[in-house]
Order: sequence, then C-alpha cells, then structure tokens
Amino acid sequence: MIHIINGAVGYRLDYNGRSVVFSGDTRPCHPLVDACDGADLLVHETFPSAPVFAQKAGVPLGFAEQVVNGTHTSPTAAGRVFARAGARMSVMWHLAVDHQVVGPACADMRAQYDGPVTIAQDLTTFDISVEAIVTRQAIIDPAAWPVLGPTTITGPPMSPPPEPPAWWAGALLSD
Repeated sequence: MIHIINGAVGYRLDYNGRSVVFSGDTRPCHPLVDACDGADLLVHETFPSAPVFAQKAGVPLGFAEQVVNGTHTSPTAAGRVFARAGARMSVMWHLAVDHQVVGPACADMRAQYDGPVTIAQDLTTFDISVEAIVTRQAIIDPAAWPVLGPTTITGPPMSPPPEPPAWWAGALLSD
C-alpha cells in the first residue's frame, strides 16, 4: 500500500475457496488491484472527497486536497479501483458515516463504478458464500466518549511528508 509514509499494509486472505482483500490507508495502486484477482470481497480505504473533508475538518481546500489525494483514496478514485479490481463486492471504509459524507461519497464513487458496494464501519460483518455476500451491522452504544482539549499533533499530515520510496512511481495508478 502507498500512504504518506512507507509501511502501510494491505492483505489478502484466502480460506475455503473464498477470498477477502483489505487495504489499510493507501493511495490507489497496482499491488492492491493485482491482489484482487478472483477476490470475493474488497474492503478499500476511502476518505471523503477534498471539498467534504475541508468543510467537515475546517481546513483550507488546498490542504484537504493534499491530504485526500496525497495520502488516501477519494471516493472517485475508489470507484476506479473497484472497477479495475473486479471483486464480487466492494466496500468503502474509513469514512465518517454521516449524511454530509455518505451521500457525496456514494455519488462520486458511482460515477466510476456501478457494481455491488457498501460502506463499512466498526462491527460491519460480511457473510461470504458461493451464492451471495451478505452484509450485517452490529448495534453499538450510540454515546461515544468525548474528545477533550485541542490537538497538539505536529507530525503528518500537518507537516510535509518524507520523500517517497522510488518503487511508488511505478505502483501508483495514474488515471
């Protein structure tokens, strides 16, 4: 996987004739698409589009574009990856699941891909069989713990990223 720093991971699990490909944080890349050959389920990191992220996070659009396009996968790019990967079902994860994010993310993704897709969040479950892939959502406590105090984050993405390794140039999807 290709992220802001070298070391992001993705993996493919094959068991009993079924397969799942999961990406950690990543930009669209050939190694992930290649891992999906014959996969049943692709769970792909998808970040909100830059305009939505800028509005939700209260950051300038230029900064949001740098974060989304330089370290993650936009919904539009995820749709392109889904179309290339050819998994039986594709899944967007890493999105804030709210009305301001989900609608635009689905619309952007659907402009590139019209196959089976869903959005995952914590405790989303997939039952994979030869006949179907069924998605279920567990119910969790709706009262999340508050985040207290201002952030003091100074590392990525707040600072310039390090120079990427040379192998990224040939692995990134360029369209």
